Amino acid sequence: MPSINLNTRIKWKRGKYKQARKSRNPESIISELANCVFRGAYHRESVWVSCPRRVASLFDQLNIGRRVRECVARDVPFVHRDMVALRLSPEDAFYLHAVVGCLVVYAYEESVVSNNGDNNNNRGGRHVELSRDQFWTLLRENSGPTFGLKCVATCHFRLQGWLPRSGLQYGADFVLYRRHPSLVHSDCCALVLPESSGAGKSFDVFDNSTMSEENRGELTKSFPKWYELQSLSRLCIQVKKKLILCSISVPEECDWKDSSVFAEATIKETEISRFNQLRIKNLAS
Repeated sequence: MPSINLNTRIKWKRGKYKQARKSRNPESIISELANCVFRGAYHRESVWVSCPRRVASLFDQLNIGRRVRECVARDVPFVHRDMVALRLSPEDAFYLHAVVGCLVVYAYEESVVSNNGDNNNNRGGRHVELSRDQFWTLLRENSGPTFGLKCVATCHFRLQGWLPRSGLQYGADFVLYRRHPSLVHSDCCALVLPESSGAGKSFDVFDNSTMSEENRGELTKSFPKWYELQSLSRLCIQVKKKLILCSISVPEECDWKDSSVFAEATIKETEISRFNQLRIKNLAS
């Protein structure tokens, strides 16, 4: 699937043309955000960011983060009352941190103040800045076994100009938009799959022997069965979307504990479409 051609016409939703004229190109927004630095806090297994309303609107146009109420983010560090609080997904947080370079993440680290044995009364802590490897490890351990592949796919699609969003409602991993979902309909449904054994190592976050049978099924994600692929393909046709299989390959010697592994990943995209006999005859003639 090629990158988005900026010269092609976008088909806006009905009644959204005036609002769409005010929206900006995602590439120009990312260029502006790359010149800024935001402090985020890893709290309650999520990344939280506070920013002015204008910057929050830029994140909204990129389909990054979700605004939260002040009462929800009251105990989150680095979140100010006069700012807009955003909660980022793990994949988008790592994209802003490692690819765009506009997000600095802090986490709370507990430390023992004294060694007198009374740890309950002499325990303190501080917020420390996380390196890229530390942030990657923290997200892998707390965001589920599928985080590695989804993060690679998210960075890949965003670098191509797409705005990915969860595709749970369509039975896929992502749905891809050209602009904000309130302005346009999604064009594609994407299914992320590991193609090589090196990519399959991304699921090895914990020891498989200590996992329950219910959670172990998530570690065996492979190419879907033919009837599952047929069902998803028919569904995509009904909702007028393309079905893309995003196969990720990683060299065998790469270690998923290192954050640089996503730079070594190779992504192959395959479009699944329904066979139309009349269309093939017209093309042949």
